Amino acid sequence: MSGFLRGMLRRERAWLDRMRLQHPWIESRDLTMMRRALDLARSAAAAGEVPVGAVIYRENEIVAEAAN
Repeated sequence: MSGFLRGMLRRERAWLDRMRLQHPWIESRDLTMMRRALDLARSAAAAGEVPVGAVIYRENEIVAEAAN
């Protein structure tokens, strides 16, 4: 894994931790879906693309997901 991706993963984890502390009303399901979107973005970055990931979900089911 490149240094860029390691740094991105570190920042991602720190951001998710801050979100949990600053916004306790955010449900763990929302954070799980955000992690999935970030995983998709990371895979796009690894493929040399712009790191964009998106997830659309209803309740606990992913309806659609995409990466750049």
